Amino acid sequence: MRKNGKFLGNQPKQSKAVGFCHSAQHQGYMSEKMLKAHGCLGKNCPYLEKYEDMQFWKDREKKKADKKARKAAENA
Repeated sequence: MRKNGKFLGNQPKQSKAVGFCHSAQHQGYMSEKMLKAHGCLGKNCPYLEKYEDMQFWKDREKKKADKKARKAAENA
């Protein structure tokens, strides 16, 4: 890891990472906690590479689908 600030600090191990940030300002593996702290998902960050096979993304999609179904049921 470089000492000039080009990489994220406190990176998770690759096996625990849910994504990778490709921003030139701070490249590195991202954990769930880091995604939330940086606001990557809310910003729809173009530098974020999602590791779709991680359980975090599957759970997130399920939550979205449940929320959509719940709203549809309320409006019906």
